[in-house]
Amino acid sequence: MNRELCLAVSAALLIGSTAPVHAAVDAVWQQNELTLGYQGFTTSYSCEGLKDKMESLLIYFGARKDGLKVSAYGCAGGPYRAVPAVNLKLKFETLMPAEAGADDTVAAKWVERDLFPRKKIQQEAPQHITRGDCEVIERFVAKVLPLFSHETLQNLTRCVPNRLDGTIPNLREKVLVPQDEPAPPA
Repeated sequence: MNRELCLAVSAALLIGSTAPVHAAVDAVWQQNELTLGYQGFTTSYSCEGLKDKMESLLIYFGARKDGLKVSAYGCAGGPYRAVPAVNLKLKFETLMPAEAGADDTVAAKWVERDLFPRKKIQQEAPQHITRGDCEVIERFVAKVLPLFSHETLQNLTRCVPNRLDGTIPNLREKVLVPQDEPAPPA
């Protein structure tokens, strides 16, 4: 997406932040590719473990399940042994508000997504996000989340390296998802 369109979308998100969360929006799927390096000071992951965690975060925040591909590489200890550094290659699609007259539009809606391990407001929230995932969430917010149409409602995630105390991921976002996505169970 070019810089001008990004700025227009950001301005629309800020101006329209008082609109109802479930209002219908025309959107288009945008292909994204990203190489992501992770080196944690507090938590080490296996390549498969971090891959699974990233896939669940992508889907939770609105990435299209069809065509989602997350690959881990450079796994010195093998795919299931925790290592200090893991590299991921991500290929996924996200919804972006459509320009007037765009082809292949999808009916979409804005919904809130909440990551906070002390309370699980939404049943579909990744259940395996814990204190130790703070650095992964920070990396996700910095590198991956900008590829989504989103508005940060609250980000109180603060990580203290080499300490689990006080390092709780606490993130609440408004994201664009397909209109036909089922509502979370009551």
